[in-house]
Amino acid sequence: MSKVEVEENVPDEVKLFKKLKAQIDLDAGTGPLQPLIDEEDVDVDALDALADSALVHHGKADDYKVTADIAHKEFLRKFEPSWTKIVEAGQVLKSQNPSNVSNIEAWGYDVVGGKAINLELTIADKFTLAKKVWDKDATFAPGLSPLTFWKTENNIVGADELANIADAKVDHELFKHKTIDSGLELQMRNTDMEDVRIFTVQAGQSLKRTFSKNPRKMELYGFDLTYHISEPKLRTSTLLPLEQMKLKGCVIGEVVENTTGGSIKLVKGKDPLGAGIIILAGQKFTLLAGYSTSWIINLSVDITAKVSYFYHL
Repeated sequence: MSKVEVEENVPDEVKLFKKLKAQIDLDAGTGPLQPLIDEEDVDVDALDALADSALVHHGKADDYKVTADIAHKEFLRKFEPSWTKIVEAGQVLKSQNPSNVSNIEAWGYDVVGGKAINLELTIADKFTLAKKVWDKDATFAPGLSPLTFWKTENNIVGADELANIADAKVDHELFKHKTIDSGLELQMRNTDMEDVRIFTVQAGQSLKRTFSKNPRKMELYGFDLTYHISEPKLRTSTLLPLEQMKLKGCVIGEVVENTTGGSIKLVKGKDPLGAGIIILAGQKFTLLAGYSTSWIINLSVDITAKVSYFYHL
């Protein structure tokens, strides 16, 4: 039997959707997907715009990630050697204060139990410590710092280390910001792709039934028959009292179950104010055609409800 898959790979998903839309346009309202489009009130042109937007966000997310990766590598290149020197400097100072290691806390080091230096620090704390060490070193007259011999032996200049640490901090901040930017772009991409992905899966399943005797016709709509559709996933959602929730991609033929709490209302379609059915606590309702987009409303004013259902993605 032919199988159809919609991969969660945005460029490939968009490419598939574009092929799907192109054939729908050629069908001009008379193709096998028109009943699905009418029943679900699908605006294919609007989905096309969402697909384009998702692709833009996908590209930005990739660009930000590349920038973040480069910044992280630069941070490591600059800071790791500097941090090694901070660790060594702590040991030098510790060796000069064997009877009272706590004396080196004036340099910024955290001494545990008067004996061990705590170096299990966050990146921010490492930056702080490194700056404190070299700032403290700079308060001594030339040649009088406890670190003078060690610095001379290893060709270390405190001012250079401070500059290097400052540069590394800039790289680390850039890494953090671009990582956040990339994550935000991915969220916007995923939001844009949700309805596109759901419709593509529904279209694949519909065409699979329509062309069961001649599955190769599905290739006209962009589907590669070596693919397969993932098994429906079970989700359980919690609704607070009087809360309403829109469901997308519900699997026709599966059930919506009110697993706990008071009564809930299931409304077919995109309008939560539409006519619906009441599902009592513990009851199930088998989803019929048209219920792939629905609203669920917790009718209770004081009881939290949990609802279980299968969805496509």
